Amino acid sequence: MTLQEARLALQDLDLPLGWDMHRCADGPVRLTAILSRHPVRARGCLSSGSWVRAETPEGDLTVATLHLYWPWPRGQHSQVRRLLPELAALPGPILLTGDMNQTPWSHTLAELTENTGTYRARGAGVTYVGAAGLVRLPIDHLLVPSGWLAEVRRLERWGADHHALALSVSRPYRRSARQAAE
Repeated sequence: MTLQEARLALQDLDLPLGWDMHRCADGPVRLTAILSRHPVRARGCLSSGSWVRAETPEGDLTVATLHLYWPWPRGQHSQVRRLLPELAALPGPILLTGDMNQTPWSHTLAELTENTGTYRARGAGVTYVGAAGLVRLPIDHLLVPSGWLAEVRRLERWGADHHALALSVSRPYRRSARQAAE
């Protein structure tokens, strides 16, 4: 589970047995967190997010979550420029999630996918609903390792201005050499 703009008192969160939490703060509202039920092998903070390296049934996977500035007037371009080398240093494969504050067709999203070996999982639709429901934008994204399969479901907003997203990912089925010969 990844969280952005987590204003909850996460340090007081009573996690189920076997779950791990890693969080990073970049200001009072810019808290990101990753909760995992898979063993976490490494963890760290990015200039705009959090990451963990977890041992999953699909193999080791780096999960990172970001909260990017709005493109204007906050300077998202400079933020992404600082972030790209940090993402490049993470071990792959990478699953990148977050409140990107960008549309699917943006240059920023293209840059992130190109530099992380990922693609944008489709199916989330509108994820942000603001200004009394008059502003509706697809600005939250799930970037999946290239070649992996992904299924996205948009969930409720539960009092927030962003919809929660559920993602299922898996490596594509690969037949072994023995299976191919049979």
